[in-house]
Amino acid sequence: MKKWLRRIFWGFTAVLILIFLYAGGVILYEGWFGESSAQWTNVTFTDADGTELRGYLAQPEEPGVYP
Repeated sequence: MKKWLRRIFWGFTAVLILIFLYAGGVILYEGWFGESSAQWTNVTFTDADGTELRGYLAQPEEPGVYP
C-alpha cells in the first residue's frame, strides 16, 4: 500500500511540475514573440510629467444610451 501511495504522490508531483513548466514556457514565449499591446491602442495621452500613456477607447457602433 505504501508503494502505491508513493507512486501516486510522485506522479502528482510530476504533473504539477509539467503544468508549471508549460505555463512558464507560454508566458516566456508570449513575452518574447507575442504581439505588443501598443498595436491595439488607438488613443494616446500625455501625462503631466510628459509620460505617454496609451489606451483603447471603445466606441459604440450605433448611437444610443449606454451606461
